[in-house]
Amino acid sequence: MILVLLLVYVGLLMLAIKFNLIKPTLFWKLSPILWVVFLLIALFIPLQFWAPGGYIRIVQPTVQIVPNVAGEVVEIMVQANQRVNKGDVLYQIDKLPFEAVVDKLQAELELNNIIYKQQKDLDDKKLGRKVDLDTAISNLDSTKAELEGANYNLHETTVRAPADGIVTNVEALRPGARVVAVPLRQSMAFVDNSKRIVVAQIQQIYMRYIETGQPAEIAFKMFPGKVYTATVESIAPGTAQGQISPTGLLPAAVPEVHGPMFVRLKMDDEAFAASLPAGASGEVAIYSPKGKPAQIIRKVMIRMAAIKNYIVPN
Repeated sequence: MILVLLLVYVGLLMLAIKFNLIKPTLFWKLSPILWVVFLLIALFIPLQFWAPGGYIRIVQPTVQIVPNVAGEVVEIMVQANQRVNKGDVLYQIDKLPFEAVVDKLQAELELNNIIYKQQKDLDDKKLGRKVDLDTAISNLDSTKAELEGANYNLHETTVRAPADGIVTNVEALRPGARVVAVPLRQSMAFVDNSKRIVVAQIQQIYMRYIETGQPAEIAFKMFPGKVYTATVESIAPGTAQGQISPTGLLPAAVPEVHGPMFVRLKMDDEAFAASLPAGASGEVAIYSPKGKPAQIIRKVMIRMAAIKNYIVPN
């Protein structure tokens, strides 16, 4: 942008000299340098603080689908990148081993119930021992608890979608594959389709005037020539560089990295925001109440970036 303004100034200066409006003195020959210095001090340096720009990305919550039980996959009901609703069946684990456990425990429950009734009858007639009745009650309650857990495991052989969204990374899962209930052994990925999160990265030095409720504009790479309005929704309280975990070790030196801070935005067009895919990126401009002249430059810059997206892929 500063180059454009410099070229405009040089062009006007040449026209003024050509038509003898001014004389080509040393001052006017050096004036383009003075013009650049003036632009930097009056507009472009304040611009970074009062109307900062940065990088924007659309992110979505992603759930790693890990079954609650281990077993052999017998049927897969979805395909890659298929939209599903909450509760839709994703795949089926072989029920036979779990049904056998349920049947076994149901038989044990019936037997323990009979034993309990016999001991209760003897106790009512003062012919049995209290310890035998207590043992029967304990065995009956234990079997009921085991049966409840077995029924839960049987129910969990049907793996369902946790919410409305899209399933992906399905290709590697095939009937006959064995899945396990281990967090690091997910069977497929699920993209939660409930909400898009718009996150802007702003350098720390330009964060001082950003507050919630301020207007913003976004130029997405996917939609060249268009600028979309948004509002600052919240400011992240920190980044990974400031996170500390208990390790039992004394503090150690860390690399001096001045990473960006993160600002969450809410797009005014919620329907359009809901249609954006995760990973969509672009440029953002945030406008504080100060520096109105500098904001004009930023508005021009964000629109130039939107036009530039027609020809610049990254």
